[in-house]
Amino acid sequence: MSSGNQTSLCSEAEKDLGVPVLEGWPLGSTVFALCLALLLATLDTTIISTSLITIASDLGHFDQSSWILVSYLLTYSGFLLIFTRLSDVLGRKPMLLFSILMFLVWSIGCGFSQTLEQLIVFRALQGIGGAGIYALAYASVLDVVPFRLVSAASGAISMSTACASLLGPVLGGVITSNTTWRWVFWINIPCGVLVTICVAFVFPNRTGTRTLGRATLQKIDWPGILLSLTGSSLLVISLEQGGVQFSWRSLFIILMLVGSSLCFIGFGAWEYVLTPREAKMKMMPLFPTRLVSSRVVAATLGTVFFTGFPFVVTIMALPQRFQIVNGDTPENAGLHMLPLIGATALGAMLTGTITGKFNIAWHLLVFSNILMTIGCGLMSTLPIDMQIAKICYFYQVVLGFGFGLTMASSMVVIRTEVALKDNTVSLGAVTQMRQLGGVIGLAVTQAILNGNFRSQLANFLSAEELKAVMLSTANIETLGTAHKDLTCRAYGRSANAQMRVVTAFAGAAILTSIFAWQKAPRDRKALEAERVALQTGSPTSVELYSTCVASIGSLRSRSVNTTPNSSRPSLVQRPSSAEVSVCPAEFSPPPYLTVPELDGGLSWALHFSDW
Repeated sequence: MSSGNQTSLCSEAEKDLGVPVLEGWPLGSTVFALCLALLLATLDTTIISTSLITIASDLGHFDQSSWILVSYLLTYSGFLLIFTRLSDVLGRKPMLLFSILMFLVWSIGCGFSQTLEQLIVFRALQGIGGAGIYALAYASVLDVVPFRLVSAASGAISMSTACASLLGPVLGGVITSNTTWRWVFWINIPCGVLVTICVAFVFPNRTGTRTLGRATLQKIDWPGILLSLTGSSLLVISLEQGGVQFSWRSLFIILMLVGSSLCFIGFGAWEYVLTPREAKMKMMPLFPTRLVSSRVVAATLGTVFFTGFPFVVTIMALPQRFQIVNGDTPENAGLHMLPLIGATALGAMLTGTITGKFNIAWHLLVFSNILMTIGCGLMSTLPIDMQIAKICYFYQVVLGFGFGLTMASSMVVIRTEVALKDNTVSLGAVTQMRQLGGVIGLAVTQAILNGNFRSQLANFLSAEELKAVMLSTANIETLGTAHKDLTCRAYGRSANAQMRVVTAFAGAAILTSIFAWQKAPRDRKALEAERVALQTGSPTSVELYSTCVASIGSLRSRSVNTTPNSSRPSLVQRPSSAEVSVCPAEFSPPPYLTVPELDGGLSWALHFSDW
């Protein structure tokens, strides 16, 4: 059978099953729009790193400049799960359009900001749109891409994320060095308009769109949303302001931390009560607690939380170090980070290739965290001289390779552990945990860096000079030659202390990842058959005919069987006519829908009891 005929048969089978299928230019345009939208949202998490000092020098208050990033990451991480669930209720397309427009409008607002306070507020609103784009781009791939092309489309989406991380610091440095920093945000306008047009006119309308009404709004987990956002906000505010504006022992910080703890405890309790009663209460839990009932899923979520610390802190702190300690321009600071970002992208791509051939995602997860910890430790020993040591680039490669491996392998581990109906929310949970870890890590380590830096400067600077430097590091240039050199070296020592703290959290990721050991990880190819089963709209799963499997040694294909109570798939062997004779008499092979040549020459069989 020719390749064209095989493709046609696969497409027709998917359409018969009710799976939304795009072909030709609509498919290419939709995937392109999703990739471009994801690139913009991810770009804004890193593009600011090489522009932060310039922005703080222009608007003032360097000691509060980290809020430019923290405010974005706070809403970005806080709304990932929320948009995932809202799209399940209200539909992918309307929520994706809302996210893109939200991101675009407030990007314009960021560029017109006149004070640091305005920029922080607009960045927080921009982060809401960015969260929706990130969460829904991945979810939409599973909705509109033919399942024979899901792997290729997912690869394109992953490459967009990697390229955004790669281009962010470099592009931010180039823009800041050659024009106003405001174009860091205005650059989103032309690309955002193009994405909006593609989604509005090409993206299919049939991917879960719902009519807005009282019954629809009742499905939204409003208590979960309120508790989750409040808890995250109070936690990050307390960590960012502690040791800077308020003492760690002040009543304000204590109340913030206590309030955050109570919100998270209340969130967990509410989701625990809601999850088994979602059908009765007609409300979809924001985070189904059945996910963490699995040791592997719980350990993986804990791992990505700890890996968020070194990733976000390094991306933000390293370009600042290059500019302050080594005297780099923002553009050169971005270019000197290419080994780190390039190794991250390479590690992510290699993980996809390796796990596609070998079922060793957990092994890669543990190895990557070990590599990441070693890289963090090496980065904490960087010289504090003005000249950038060449060994720094090797350290970046080690650290970046660990980043790429752990980010991709954690996704694979989660994907092979949860049922497909929970795939979108589990993906949102992984991303949210990583971002939340990064926000907390950045707030904690920035407070440590500021405190360490301030205490060193107090030994040789006057009160006025100290205040000026903490207000903006650009004022270092106004110091005398001797004090300028001492100040730069002091910042280098503080940055190394910051990385030692990060190394400790990376070590915690190693310990947590060990508990994510998988006894029998599912074959990733079976997930494609499960997707078809889910798209039929009935509670379909794949059940193992254990007595038959014991008698059959070779796997010819897999089947999908409906049971009323199961939501977790497992593999099924479809026996040949010769093999049926060795099966127990009570085993009756079900009727099959055969999709010829779906994958690697195998014939995949799909069985539905409601057919």
